[in-house]
Amino acid sequence: MNSSTAKGESVSDTVRTVSCYSDIIAMRHPKEGAPMLVSQTSKVPIINAGDGRT
Repeated sequence: MNSSTAKGESVSDTVRTVSCYSDIIAMRHPKEGAPMLVSQTSKVPIINAGDGRT
């Protein structure tokens, strides 16, 4: 796995970095509420493409 989280970077850190290069982020995450949490620190809108187990 070569993801940022595998290297110890938090999801919020990743979103802050990606938001510098994009106009919008579509995010899918296994933890419920993760997209809402990171939307508070993102410079661009976050689209919840699915969170939690379902």
